[in-house]
Amino acid sequence: MKTGVISCGGSNVTSMMNALNYVGVDPVLVTRSGEQYDFLIMPGVGAFDSGIERLHDSGLFYEIQEHAARGKPFLGICLGMQMLFEGSKEGASRGLSVIEGRMELLGDGTSQKPRLSPNIGYNYVSFTEDDSEQAFNGKSDGFYYFLHSYALMQPPPNIELSGLTTFNDAPFCPLFVRNNVCGIQFHPERSGERGLRLLSQITERLSK
Repeated sequence: MKTGVISCGGSNVTSMMNALNYVGVDPVLVTRSGEQYDFLIMPGVGAFDSGIERLHDSGLFYEIQEHAARGKPFLGICLGMQMLFEGSKEGASRGLSVIEGRMELLGDGTSQKPRLSPNIGYNYVSFTEDDSEQAFNGKSDGFYYFLHSYALMQPPPNIELSGLTTFNDAPFCPLFVRNNVCGIQFHPERSGERGLRLLSQITERLSK
């Protein structure tokens, strides 16, 4: 399977490439449009508008949409997850709109001692899956590393797998799988052995 890792600047591609190699995936770096891939992975850090602008500048914006629409596996991580949606409170750009919904600013929630955004550090994530025999129901729950200020407050519709965590006691969705598309808000490549195991499970699942 030909796997591409999208790099348009501002993304943590080196650590992601290393993590993928560790779990047995042999990726190639994608910096411009024109090539076809069986599996695309888009890590990212930075602001929503600048991320979307980089996708347009590289010619990859519409190729990503076409790739997902054709049912090919796609994994977006951190900013890469956020850009899958229709938009974000962080900026004015239109997202890839592969998945319905918008990103919201992390708020004070109901915590008596609210943390200030951004959310930096380890959060406990629990997973729910439709099929009780699958690996994610309680078996991958644990702490994962986050670095973000905006989040998906409600899971998108018709998903097969979702994650749940909180910031200032307010819940948000840090992972989802729907058909061929997965979004992960946290950084599995920076979450130790647990994160690498989850990355292996997700890439294997989407590749089937």
